[in-house]
Amino acid sequence: MDSAIELKENLKRLIKKYEVNPYEISMLRVYKAEVWIENTDAYEKLQKLEALLSPTEERKDRKIYEHLFLPFIDKDNSVKLAPFTLVNLPKLEEYGIVSPTIINLIVRRGNNDIDKKLLNLINLLYETAKIRSKSDVKINDSDISPHFRVGKIKLKYVNEFKPIITREEVERVLREYKFNRSRRLPSDEISLREYLNVVGLIYDALGLLDISKASIEDILKIRKEVGDFRDCGLLDLPLDDRYAFMRWKEENKCGSHPFEIVAGYSYNGILLYPPIKGRFEVFSDYIDERMYKIVSRLLEKKIPFTTDIKKLLDTLTGEIYVNVNIHTPEIQGTVYYDDVREKSKIIWKKIEEVKYR
Repeated sequence: MDSAIELKENLKRLIKKYEVNPYEISMLRVYKAEVWIENTDAYEKLQKLEALLSPTEERKDRKIYEHLFLPFIDKDNSVKLAPFTLVNLPKLEEYGIVSPTIINLIVRRGNNDIDKKLLNLINLLYETAKIRSKSDVKINDSDISPHFRVGKIKLKYVNEFKPIITREEVERVLREYKFNRSRRLPSDEISLREYLNVVGLIYDALGLLDISKASIEDILKIRKEVGDFRDCGLLDLPLDDRYAFMRWKEENKCGSHPFEIVAGYSYNGILLYPPIKGRFEVFSDYIDERMYKIVSRLLEKKIPFTTDIKKLLDTLTGEIYVNVNIHTPEIQGTVYYDDVREKSKIIWKKIEEVKYR
């Protein structure tokens, strides 16, 4: 059995033979969610890799092996490890090499050429597993690169974050929201005009119109300009016919699109759902100052509504946990390790090395 020093030297020799820069490889994710390889040599090398391992998890359609380690020389010239997971999909005759922070490779048999960097990655994973299968040296957290593992941190510990609201404002909003929860509309049956009146309050809060001067036609115009164009006939309903609105809701086959009153691009839309059990619902995947303005206005006007008030306030004060090195839906962009101001407060996802046969 080798010592820790011998292990590091062996890994250095492998790194020199199979040059792989995980920082460079990770840039492929910018262009593709998955990279496909159709190369029989690569596929058979992964078969040899699998033969060294014991499954971490077995399902009907796959065997999962986590975590393998990819060694590399980091920016400080130290040997670091990046965790990967191997997935065998036997019915599809495919292997997956998965890293949420670096790349997702799908490998199947074929005669296509393979990028030298990706071939080196596969070879380096295999050769490292061969060494690790004969080693009793324990991998410690300090050996794993913090740039290529997943963790979470409170948003307030991220460099660029600045609280949008104060603790006093949080307490006020919570108090008003709690009281507002006692309010309900007499019925869920509303007309298009009644729905648009609430939409107008939201547009006013966002500075898109002046509700004191706006007609219902003005609200409709802004809705068509800034909302999801897939209204599926909602905006053509008679303004004051509650029955028509309710019948349209029952027959609606467009999901949430008609209620997206501020259109988003996969992450930042704002939706206002008609009342259920006497309350409207306002929602956005991406929480920013806009949602705070909307909630404040609806509370001011005593509109019965629901929203995830805790997530909203925690996000705006930085109390929400966000992912490190992978995307978090509630915020724009990704928080990387270098973006964290107080790195000791990161809670890392536990990594246990795969078992070897």
